[in-house]
Amino acid sequence: MAQITNEFIKQLRAHLRACCSTEHEAQQEAMLLLAHVMQVNQAQILAQTTITLTPTQQQQLDQALHARIHEHKPLAYILGSVPFCDLDILVEPPVLIPRPETEEWVSWLIEQCAPLRTQPCNILDLCTGSGCIALALAQALPHARVTGVDKNPQALALAQKNKAHNGVSNVTFMLGDLCAPLPPGVCYDLIVSNPPYISEEEYQSLAPEVAQWEDKLALVAPNEGLEFYQRLAYEAARFLCPSSIFSGCNLPRMVVELGTEPEKVMAIYRKAGFSHVNLHYDLQGKERWVAARI
Repeated sequence: MAQITNEFIKQLRAHLRACCSTEHEAQQEAMLLLAHVMQVNQAQILAQTTITLTPTQQQQLDQALHARIHEHKPLAYILGSVPFCDLDILVEPPVLIPRPETEEWVSWLIEQCAPLRTQPCNILDLCTGSGCIALALAQALPHARVTGVDKNPQALALAQKNKAHNGVSNVTFMLGDLCAPLPPGVCYDLIVSNPPYISEEEYQSLAPEVAQWEDKLALVAPNEGLEFYQRLAYEAARFLCPSSIFSGCNLPRMVVELGTEPEKVMAIYRKAGFSHVNLHYDLQGKERWVAARI
């Protein structure tokens, strides 16, 4: 049965308002779900005066709406992928969904590293999850050798899928706890990480679509969310090459995403012997990442 496009989207938006914080967000989700079900882009939808869904498409839409509204399933898991730094990153529960704020600092780092695009270097991504950071850096720096490490076998399997899906060859993924699987004697020019940084107390107040669907071990860290920053500043720092082209170009040697307590994180790095420990803000004005040299 054909329905007028604007009216159909309006109905979808009204349903989704139950799980979206704003009308604009509900509108965006309505368009994304409809485009996903119809296998077209949003511009093609808006170009139509009426919308006719096949019985299969209607069933898919009904199932997606039920999952989104009643089961609090994140939209990204329903869609199956998210854009990230010119890549299409596949997402599967419970592996952490790449966030736009993570994409911000990775894009910033890629811009900083632009002068080294033709230079060989070694980069280590700890707590790699879906592999989005490692793959974005590898694509932007084709002469780099990038290693991603995660202790979750599901995350590593997804990272390998994303490597194949995006056709990025200069990445290796390893299973293990932080630096444990790294071979002796190896060193890196740059270490990056989006580690678990939520405290147990903060976890209790997370939205259901996060707490019920995404891996708690990828979100929560002991010691009020600070444990992984301490491990990165001391354990991981031992794997930084003493002499590096990054140092010669005044580039950071370690970049980590922030949760709360930016001053405490910066203090950890200063105490560990890092210099030029700089705090950076995302587009929303929130403390989002720390970049440090050594």
